[in-house]
Amino acid sequence: MNWNASILRMEGSPEGVVGVLKIREKVIAFTLEHPDHLIPPGIYGCVKYPSEQHGMTYLIQVPGRSGILFHVGNRIKDTTGCVLLGRKVGWIDGERAVLESRNSYYDFRRIMGSAENFTVHVIEVIL
Repeated sequence: MNWNASILRMEGSPEGVVGVLKIREKVIAFTLEHPDHLIPPGIYGCVKYPSEQHGMTYLIQVPGRSGILFHVGNRIKDTTGCVLLGRKVGWIDGERAVLESRNSYYDFRRIMGSAENFTVHVIEVIL
């Protein structure tokens, strides 16, 4: 099955860059990225990857960078270049955040099932 995905960045600030993750044209999660470590817009391969810290996840193959993953986290302090997933967007202690991250990540893994790889198109809509 073809699991093409896209990250559409919708809002950017020093507190984080918020977007949505779509898989097969359906929004499945909100995303949060660190504004100083953004994945450049473009199309990237993603492969299933066993992370010691985050368990089985997907590695985003960004040229010149390593260890760029989809994983659980709420605020930009939880990432230095990875994509955090959440069911909602909000605030934690005055910081921009994605909320219900663990549940959103489990949703993502359930949707991806046994997929070994997919492509993701990173798109800046509004920044």
